[in-house]
Amino acid sequence: MTFELLPVLHLMEQVYALPLSPARFGPYLQLLQTEVDSELALPIAGFNPMAKAHINAKMNELKAMNAEALVSEVLEELNIGTATLPDERIIKVALNLSDDLGGGWTNRYSNDYSSRFSIDALLKRSFCSPIVWASETLTPQLIRQRSREACYRCLYRLLHPKALTLQDHVAQEARVASAVGSILPALNAETTEHCADFFLSNRASENYPLIFSYLYGDKAAIAFGYEPLGFGDFAGLAYAAAVGTGATAMV
Repeated sequence: MTFELLPVLHLMEQVYALPLSPARFGPYLQLLQTEVDSELALPIAGFNPMAKAHINAKMNELKAMNAEALVSEVLEELNIGTATLPDERIIKVALNLSDDLGGGWTNRYSNDYSSRFSIDALLKRSFCSPIVWASETLTPQLIRQRSREACYRCLYRLLHPKALTLQDHVAQEARVASAVGSILPALNAETTEHCADFFLSNRASENYPLIFSYLYGDKAAIAFGYEPLGFGDFAGLAYAAAVGTGATAMV
C-alpha cells in the first residue's frame, strides 16, 4: 500500500479568489464531483466554498508553510512501513481546511466525528482527507500530526469494521494514538476517572447521541439536543488518546 499526496490547495485558492457569491459553488462542484454521475472526483468536502475572507488568510498560512510538502514528507515516512502490506492500492491524501469559524454548514464536532469514524466512502475511492480547522493555530507540527492520524485511521479501518459501540470508537482512537501520539490536552485525574467509569458502564452501547456526547462533551451534546453527560470538550477522545499512549489504562 502506498500513500500519495493529492494537491488541492491551489485549486481551492482559485475558488476562494472568486467573489463571495453563489457563482463560487459551480466551480467547487466541478472539482468535487464528476460530470457524468456526480461521483466524488476530489476529496475536498471538508472545504466550505462559501467561506468568508478569514479563510483566505488561513489558506495563505498553509501556503507560507508549504503545508502540502509537509504532508508529502509524512507520507514518505509512512510508506516505508506500508510497502510490504499485501494491499497494493494507492491512497490519495488531500489536506482539507475546514471552516468552523464562519461556515454555516461546518460544525466542528459533527464534522470531526465524520472525519474520524465515517470514512468508508473515502476509502472506497482510495481517498484520505486530513483536516485542519480555521479556528486553530496552524503549525507544521499540526499538519504532520493530522496527516499521520488520518492515514493510520485509514489503515485501521481497512482491517476493522466501522465503529458501532462506544468501545469500538474508543478502541479505534486509542490505536491511532498508540501509533502516532496525541495532541489533545491531557485530562486531569478526576475527569479521567469519570471517563473511565462511564466507559465501563456504557462500552457496549450503540446509542449514537450517548457516544457523541461522551466523545465531544456537553457543549457538543447541547448543540445537537443530546443529553449532556458532564464532560468537557473532547473528553472521551482525550481519554481514548490517553489509553493509546499509555497515560491511563482501558478498564
